[in-house]
Amino acid sequence: MTYTLEPLHIVLVVVALLVGIFLGMALRSGAKRRAVLFEERLRVSDADRSALASERDGLRAERDALDQRLTPLAAEVDRLKRAEAKRVAPIGVTEDPVAVRPATSLAGNDVRNLKGVGDRFAKALSDLGITGVDQIAAWSGADADVIDSQLGSFSGRIRTDRLVEQARLLHEGRTTEYETRFGALGA
Repeated sequence: MTYTLEPLHIVLVVVALLVGIFLGMALRSGAKRRAVLFEERLRVSDADRSALASERDGLRAERDALDQRLTPLAAEVDRLKRAEAKRVAPIGVTEDPVAVRPATSLAGNDVRNLKGVGDRFAKALSDLGITGVDQIAAWSGADADVIDSQLGSFSGRIRTDRLVEQARLLHEGRTTEYETRFGALGA
């Protein structure tokens, strides 16, 4: 049995083929247009992210430069406070009331002295065996990373709150520099 195509069938097949091609092109052009728009938005986002990262790095460098300029000035202020306290200290007073004191005299070396460390964060640190400012002051960058990875919901706070830097300043008794960078102690 041979099958012959009638002209009507041929016309229907050609029409169906043309409709299919037209629909395919229409759908493809819409998807292509969306892909082009998405790629453009992605390029803009990448450029924005790069600009923000560059700005962040510039601000960090500026902060570090200001910190470098602050250190000798704060040390001089602390020295002048000690000298003034000795000059006006009453006879028989052996303790210098204004002198710079190490963190151990601040509420027993408690980690809550650090800005950004509240009761819950202090509890998380305590669970890891960290209870004193002196412990944090002794950390290297690798130590901070190891502890940070174990802090759960507080992960990232060691670096963002600059806890090691705070702890070192307090532990070394550099209170003027600490208060200039991070705010008044006990506030």
